[in-house]
Amino acid sequence: MYPHFIEVHDGDQTMIVNIDKIGIVKDKRIMVENPTRWQPVDESYDEIKKLITESGSLIQMGDPRIDTKHPLKIKDLKKMIGEPVWNSNRRQWALVVEYIHSDEDYEFVSFGPYKDVGYEYDEDDLIKYPIYRMKVLE
Repeated sequence: MYPHFIEVHDGDQTMIVNIDKIGIVKDKRIMVENPTRWQPVDESYDEIKKLITESGSLIQMGDPRIDTKHPLKIKDLKKMIGEPVWNSNRRQWALVVEYIHSDEDYEFVSFGPYKDVGYEYDEDDLIKYPIYRMKVLE
């Protein structure tokens, strides 16, 4: 397979990035591997996704076992502690570790293989970066 590159910008700086070295894409930043670091970019999430797709690379090969028609909400995830979920943005499985409801009426869920190593999403994050579960076998 040939490496694919995209051109991104950071202010007046133009960069060519090997898409095989991009680990995570977020709005206005990408995680570049080797060395692993966040790189700020001017492009939005959708613009980066389009650049990668237009380079001839597949963004997503749908796993038929994942129910991508029903993204999970906080109310679903708080009942799923210890269960695996698919993070569509990170393209990896994670465990639902904890549901947290703060005194300020703020809800979020933490994910990861361990309680100390992972990430947290609130309802807004779940809209931007959907989380899915396995399809229920009938």
